[in-house]
Amino acid sequence: LEAARAELDALGTEQGRSARLRASDEACTSAAQRAFYTSQIAAAHDACAEHAATAEALLTSMLPALRAQAEGLEAALREAATRQEQAESDRQSMDSSAEKLSTEVEYLRGHYRAQKEELQRLEGEIEALRESAEEARQRL
Repeated sequence: LEAARAELDALGTEQGRSARLRASDEACTSAAQRAFYTSQIAAAHDACAEHAATAEALLTSMLPALRAQAEGLEAALREAATRQEQAESDRQSMDSSAEKLSTEVEYLRGHYRAQKEELQRLEGEIEALRESAEEARQRL
């Protein structure tokens, strides 16, 4: 027991020993925390590297296809715009033709009416001439 006491006394007072134990505990805790955080940092770096590799792989594999798809959609949009312009031009042309045809129809209707009236007038004259011819025959 005296040997143990002598050994304890060699380590200093009880307060000194407690302070050294606390310091030792804090040093061990700090070392354990440092080791834990170091491993977490390494894991985070590994995860970042893995995500970067995945992103790069997606970029190299999907980007050309997406660009080609975008170019195809832009070409389809240009074609649709061209078709729309052509349809508008055709519609304007048809409207113009319809106006011309409407004018022509009105002219022909007027001409038909005039011809019909002229025919009726001539038929009236022919009828009058027939009656006159009939009267002249009866007189002879």
